Amino acid sequence: MVVASRATTAEASAPRRLVPPRPYHRVALAEPRISSVLRRRDRVMIVAFLLVNVAVILAVVLLRSDDDSKKGSAARTPRPGRVVANRSIGARIHMPIGWLDESGDRSIVLRSPDSTTVMSISQPPGAKDNRLLLHTSVGVISQQYTRVRVRRTSGKVAGLPAVSRVVSATNKKGVRLIILVSAPRGRNRAWLVEVFSGPGAKAKRLPEAQVALRTLRLRG
Repeated sequence: MVVASRATTAEASAPRRLVPPRPYHRVALAEPRISSVLRRRDRVMIVAFLLVNVAVILAVVLLRSDDDSKKGSAARTPRPGRVVANRSIGARIHMPIGWLDESGDRSIVLRSPDSTTVMSISQPPGAKDNRLLLHTSVGVISQQYTRVRVRRTSGKVAGLPAVSRVVSATNKKGVRLIILVSAPRGRNRAWLVEVFSGPGAKAKRLPEAQVALRTLRLRG
């Protein structure tokens, strides 16, 4: 009993060995395969949305070859008209006077009275990556048109950082179009802003579209 007691006292008085903590391993939030799958899924959803949107624009645009400058009418400083808003995508804009509102559930589509210019503000469900949105949109345009040329441009849209391209392309009727494609990014989502213009739009309709774009407000 005495020996056991001494042994217990010796063990208690002996210094304890500190076991070093196990190294902390950070767990990856998402595997590369999962991330790529999600990205492909988002791309497919965006493409499907954009194809529908482009189909609507193609149905709306009956581009004419008339040139406003031939009519001899002096260009006046355009004034913005009434407000067109879409709460589901957090967008509002002053429509140019005389233009037509042909908006959809997740888009605002404005058409000039002579059908030479169409403006579209849309927000595909779940779209947050504006660079992916821009890349996908340009890809859809390349599928729908021929002789496509793309050049970079810069500048904010609705006061938000944006990535933009100016695309020149030819439609099925052989009409050469100029398309401004911009993808501004907010805190939680990204939008797609497009302006389709054809012959006859430069003298009057593009200035009207530019004035309208200055009134564009995006929230989200």
